[in-house]
Amino acid sequence: MIKPTIAMDFEALDKLQNTMQDNLYLEYVYHKLFDNPTWTWEQARQHEPVWHFPECWRARYWLYYSQHQQYLQGARILDLGSNMNFYGTWALLHGAAAVTGIEPDKTRYDLGCEYAALRGVSDHLVTHNISIDTYRAQCSEHYDVVFLLDVLYYLVNGIDVLTWIRDTVKPRYVFLESTVVEDFAAQGHFEVWYPETDTKKLQSFGNTSHNLALKPSRQALFNVINNQGWKILSYYDYQDFRGHGESPPRRQGLKDFYLLERTI
Repeated sequence: MIKPTIAMDFEALDKLQNTMQDNLYLEYVYHKLFDNPTWTWEQARQHEPVWHFPECWRARYWLYYSQHQQYLQGARILDLGSNMNFYGTWALLHGAAAVTGIEPDKTRYDLGCEYAALRGVSDHLVTHNISIDTYRAQCSEHYDVVFLLDVLYYLVNGIDVLTWIRDTVKPRYVFLESTVVEDFAAQGHFEVWYPETDTKKLQSFGNTSHNLALKPSRQALFNVINNQGWKILSYYDYQDFRGHGESPPRRQGLKDFYLLERTI
């Protein structure tokens, strides 16, 4: 197991609270998702936003865009499990050339398309309302970067997906973040769990007909990455984030972030 190459900069997170300016857009999207599906942008823009970016969001933003923006410059990105297109949109606003999103949930897909349009990036962001497995069966296109952000642990075939990314998509870089579980053996293990399929539940992902998924332990995830021949450019284990934020896995230090480079 490797040591983290990144330590969280909490002073930078505090500064982001004042510089991340699109909270009104996200507040609008979340209102439409959770409590007011008929809400319109014209109505929303009449009000000052009351929603502000939680510390976990700022941590992810800092990791992806403040620390690794140079890997996004001019890149064509495949965003697997693109949810509501927040991270693909922010990648475009930080220099990416184009983003293709894959989002199986129809409600989140629709909201993601609306969010991209509101942010003025629709010409460079295309989202497909299909599962990752369906896309894998159809796709032979190459991309410069793949986002696999908080998706791997929702899959029952995560190792196969990583192999497909390496051998078929052939990106130069992969941004990978996943919930992990504590290790109890040196070789690592995978834990069976049952994600929600309700769109309004945060831990939900309607990717396949399976009603279970495999959550890797920290060592298991490292072993898979190492076995597949990825070069680890950056690694953050959220251990110094314990007690911070709102997301239980991050607050418990049970997330891993990798920036990977394909070497095969």
